[in-house]
Amino acid sequence: MGAAQEPAGGPMLRLGLSQQFEAASNPALSADPDPMARAVSALDLALSSETRRERLSLGFGAELRAETEGGAEFAAPALRLDYGRVGAGAALDAAARLSAREIAYLAPLPDLGASGLPPEIADIEDLRGTGTRVAGDVSARLRLGEGGPLGGHLGLRASAIEYRDASAPELRDSERLAFEAGLRLAPGGRGEIGLDLGLAGVEQAGGPRRETASLELSLERAARRGAVGGAARIERAEGGERYALSARRRVELPRGTLDGRLGLSRDTGGDWGLSGRVDLRREIGAAALSLGAERAVITTAEGERWRSALRLGWERPLGEAMRIGFDLSAQHSAAADGEARRAVQAAARLSRTLTRDWSLDLTARAAGRDAPGEAAARDYGLSLGLSRALTLPF
Repeated sequence: MGAAQEPAGGPMLRLGLSQQFEAASNPALSADPDPMARAVSALDLALSSETRRERLSLGFGAELRAETEGGAEFAAPALRLDYGRVGAGAALDAAARLSAREIAYLAPLPDLGASGLPPEIADIEDLRGTGTRVAGDVSARLRLGEGGPLGGHLGLRASAIEYRDASAPELRDSERLAFEAGLRLAPGGRGEIGLDLGLAGVEQAGGPRRETASLELSLERAARRGAVGGAARIERAEGGERYALSARRRVELPRGTLDGRLGLSRDTGGDWGLSGRVDLRREIGAAALSLGAERAVITTAEGERWRSALRLGWERPLGEAMRIGFDLSAQHSAAADGEARRAVQAAARLSRTLTRDWSLDLTARAAGRDAPGEAAARDYGLSLGLSRALTLPF
């Protein structure tokens, strides 16, 4: 909209406003359900500027909530900063995030790892109960030799999560610092050889500092309608070493893409298992389908776990002004002793464009969580939202 009216490189202001009414039977996914009904007024501001070589974006978001029990309150403040610069054969990307959100109202599982927890201690199914999660993240990445036969990258990321008044005992404060470096060789322009080194340190409240180091060698070569390759990875973690071998195939489909990795992984206990990841994006008629699945070894506060995750998304238009969509996310993780946890969420939504700036959304969702020693938790909710987005020259 407004971008077409803007002089090239000039600053732009994006303003997002929304009003949502929702009800849920057990948003905290607790064994003792506590129904909730609330109204949420949300504001999102983003100021950005972009030229051929440089981009900068600063954003702020917040909500005003009114619930059936209690008065109105200011909630969910969030700040974000993004910077990027492109030079001769090099590129720099930097970002910073700071947010505070109530655990019971965190976005569910649309993406693998979307909880915002450091991946070394992440278990999305642990996000339950009440309290506030304050999260901060700063990262920078420098890429060298862009477009050339020899290149590399350097990256640094620091993150911290603090839980305030959390009712779930497994949610504990954590800090993480990670460094990565890599080399890339592309002889002849048809293939690529990569060597990546990673170092990370994670410290969680009540536990020792855990450090990991990893080294990965990867090969990729152009193939018919895509690419084929493989990778070998070794990681030294607390308690021993992990190994992983995988093969990769990426295919450009007539109306989509398919990217798959399949292999074997060994945890620090010496157990081997199937691991991998598949991502599919496909247009089927007027509809759009997305499918993702992953199985991998992760480290949690209690030790190593094998985690399997699945996500499914489908959307299609109903005429010129309406769209219907469906999302499903599920996760299962198991420890070496067989103890398992499961979490699942499904949502169906109907969206209608009212004007060029205004839209109306109706969403129905269901969620569930099962863990040993706890009663199964279920939640059912319904929400109706009205939103407006404007982009204007600043």
